[in-house]
Amino acid sequence: MLNVSVVIVTKNSEKILEECLERLMRQDYDMLRMEVLVVDGGSTDRTRDIALKKGAKVIHGGFPDNAEARRFVGFQHASYEIILYLDSDNLIPHSKWLERMIQPFRDEEIMASFTKWYGIESGMALLDRYYSMIGGNDPIVYYLGKQDRVPFLQTILPFGAQLVSDHDGYLKIKFQADKLPTLGCNGFLIRRSYLESLRLESPEHFFHIDVHVDLLKQHPNVCYGIVKTSIGHLTGQNILSSLKKRLNYKRMHYDGLNMYRRYKVFDPSSVRDWLFLAWAIICALTLVEPIIRSIVGYIRTNDKAWFLHPVVLPLMAMTYMVSFVFPNKHTQTGNS
Repeated sequence: MLNVSVVIVTKNSEKILEECLERLMRQDYDMLRMEVLVVDGGSTDRTRDIALKKGAKVIHGGFPDNAEARRFVGFQHASYEIILYLDSDNLIPHSKWLERMIQPFRDEEIMASFTKWYGIESGMALLDRYYSMIGGNDPIVYYLGKQDRVPFLQTILPFGAQLVSDHDGYLKIKFQADKLPTLGCNGFLIRRSYLESLRLESPEHFFHIDVHVDLLKQHPNVCYGIVKTSIGHLTGQNILSSLKKRLNYKRMHYDGLNMYRRYKVFDPSSVRDWLFLAWAIICALTLVEPIIRSIVGYIRTNDKAWFLHPVVLPLMAMTYMVSFVFPNKHTQTGNS
């Protein structure tokens, strides 16, 4: 059994943090081999009190508008070799989850592990179930094929993955630095020694996807374990709040901090990305394909959440259009 440092970044997360921590504490795992670090960005609610009550160590992470920088702060405070990046809106589905996520690290060639799917639970909001169906919280990224999880219960590999071997409980895979999904958070485990090898100078240089571009350039032969299980992700209870979150996220990390970024969800130099983006826009404008896709998805999964697809796709496309037409001038400077 390996020692694990759990890093959870928070800011005003009182509504969801307690459930996240309770499920973590219910793991069938030796708690003496686990430390829980809650890296807070200046909460004004009960977030820190809840974390302390549940036995977590609270770290004042700074960077109130940059959760990615706080992930780096958490890494700096972590004591153990295996780091689990668990977000406050993640729900661990069962008591054996951590044990299964640790399993790939018995193989010294494996640098990191993550779940294959986002999960579905009773009582989960319709929008969260829809995002689980497409494997991420952005249908545009889904059409680009770069979402961080495989669509719900599908057997395909993530974008860019090369299968090395199939094991009981997980797949051993490889990536190339220029062909990656948006991996790195929401129940993601990684060996601390690899993060140390990057020698990042500033928390603002840390972004969970960029880190893997850097790592694969330095260590091109490392492997990942994609574990045949899921993790819950509560992305937002309604469509408008989710769209606003994506807009703020883009303005922060793709506009304001663009000078530091190494990964591109949409790469302007890639013919593939242009073709896939054009198809996404056509689908958003015409709605024929999204309606057909939602019907097929419903037949396959028997989940009505699929019928949000023809609604969320055009709204997300419009949100990004607004961000291009009316950029946030403050974030363009790179200030947080």
